Amino acid sequence: MSVSRKRGQSGEARAAEFLAANGYRIIEKNFRTPRGEVDIVAVREKALVFVEVKSWSVMSMTELGRSINRTKRSRIRNVAAAFRKQMPQYSDHHVRFDILFISSQHPEVTHLTNAF
Repeated sequence: MSVSRKRGQSGEARAAEFLAANGYRIIEKNFRTPRGEVDIVAVREKALVFVEVKSWSVMSMTELGRSINRTKRSRIRNVAAAFRKQMPQYSDHHVRFDILFISSQHPEVTHLTNAF
């Protein structure tokens, strides 16, 4: 397994812990469709939250923000639509797209709600 994949898995585990500690219920991790994948799907109150996790050791926040470009956002939206179609029990929840930035060098987690 590559170093970047290990860092990604570690970041996603930390992200899930962070979300759970902040009142989110994790529904799925690494939800995949032919159109793409989203790292975490969670629920909090009446929000169905699709979370992209970015783990890094040396990138700046600006670089990380740019890494979630228009194409990536479109893919995540398509995955969200497929998820909602497969899981009609969440049809009354509003959809939100969040980003969690996790550093392998620092303990803090940056959570951008309604990121796009």
